[in-house]
Formats: sequence, C-alpha cells, structure tokens
Amino acid sequence: TYLAKVLCQLGELDAAIAECRTALKIDPEFGNAWNDLGAYMLEKRRFKDAAKFLDRACRSRNYDHREVPHFHLARCYLQKGMLMRATRELREALDINPGFLSAKLLLSRVESQIH
Repeated sequence: TYLAKVLCQLGELDAAIAECRTALKIDPEFGNAWNDLGAYMLEKRRFKDAAKFLDRACRSRNYDHREVPHFHLARCYLQKGMLMRATRELREALDINPGFLSAKLLLSRVESQIH
C-alpha cells in the first residue's frame, strides 16, 4: 500500500489500484488496502466501487485506523447527494476517533447544509 500511495502521488492511479489488489491477495483482511482502493476509486469518480471497497475496509480485522474508511465513505455519499448517510459515516468516524479534525470539519459543513 505504501508503493500504491507513491504511485498515486505520481499520477499513476491504475498502477496504485493494482498494488492494492496485490496487497489484498496477500492479506484479504488488510483494511489499509481496502481503504486505499476505495479512496482511489473515489478519485476516479467510481462511487459504487468506492463504497463497496470502503465498506469492506470498515469491516476488516487487520486495520488500525478504522475511522478513515468512514470518512471516505462520507465523501462518497456526499458526491451522490446522500447527506444523511454522509453524516452518519462522519459521526461513526468521530465515535472511533473524536480528534479526527478532517471529519469534524466536514461534519460541520454537511450539517450546515442540512439545517
């Protein structure tokens, strides 16, 4: 997944996706790879695929930062105009990590759109 991140930063999104898939062949419970795969699908605007991979990241056993895929799922739902689902995912991210500043800021922005 570290190689995938570097490839993504170099603009090689398809190669980054391939590296995540390779990581998942080694460890299908590696949440980082599922999360990164979902985030790359978000970049490609493939929201259905992104949501599927991010949901899998949320359920992975081998993952230290469980708040991150919830944040990315919220981003996915926002792109689809699903404000309430985005809010729910952001709150879940903040339940896991109350100090997650990006989630706090995005939740504030989303809630201002709802009210």
